[in-house]
Amino acid sequence: MISTLHEGRPQSFLLAWNCTGWQSMLLLIISFAILFQYKGIVFKKAVIALTGIVWIFFTNIFRITLEIAIYHLAGFQPAMIFHDYFAKAYILIMFALFWFLAYALALKGKAQSLSSKLSYK
Repeated sequence: MISTLHEGRPQSFLLAWNCTGWQSMLLLIISFAILFQYKGIVFKKAVIALTGIVWIFFTNIFRITLEIAIYHLAGFQPAMIFHDYFAKAYILIMFALFWFLAYALALKGKAQSLSSKLSYK
């Protein structure tokens, strides 16, 4: 439960188990199957995995905070529209951004070496 003040009155928000972000964390953990296909430094893969878990955790914290802020600034209906539609897109965009950055910053060399081994000459 999260409690805030809205127009001078206390307001409580109950987080249902389904709104805590467990689906995005599960999606991240399942996507680690791709990460662990790379042969290479275990430390690098562990750092990427831990960074991903922290990334998704704070992405969900920001999503919840944003929903409460929308409620306070615009009301119940806009907050529910964000919760039901835009929050899912936000999570998927942040998920894709994480993997883009992980690939670009840490896995790019490994992916290129793997593709060069698989290329036909």
